[in-house]
Amino acid sequence: MDRQDCSALVAKWKKRLGLRDWTVELEAVESQLVDRDNGYDGLCELFGNQRRARISIACEQSPANVERIIIHELLHARMYPLEQTVKAAADQLSSPAPAIVQNRYDYEEHTLIEDIVFALMPGTDGGDDLIITDGEGETDGGD
Repeated sequence: MDRQDCSALVAKWKKRLGLRDWTVELEAVESQLVDRDNGYDGLCELFGNQRRARISIACEQSPANVERIIIHELLHARMYPLEQTVKAAADQLSSPAPAIVQNRYDYEEHTLIEDIVFALMPGTDGGDDLIITDGEGETDGGD
């Protein structure tokens, strides 16, 4: 998959996920830079106050996996405001509670993101019949 195809996928999923005002940089990197030993194929660095993200994807991915990684990492950007709210609330607690809350949030966020990716991806049990609406019952065509 070339850079132009990847950029088109980022634009498509930014629109679908409500991230139109975010700037997203995409880069292919060596596997060890995204911690593939622990099962990661991508990494997202968020600069939420700037509405900017840098997505790194391990080289040599299939096109379907590249799309899955892009969706997954963009969902981290989409959840950034919630993550910041949880972090701010957790920081008000006594130690070791903030770390416990953050670890639990991270686990639940990743579980939820993977469930959403599964539902959105074409060819999965969830994605083929998905209808996306604008919140008022109007279909936006899913693109």
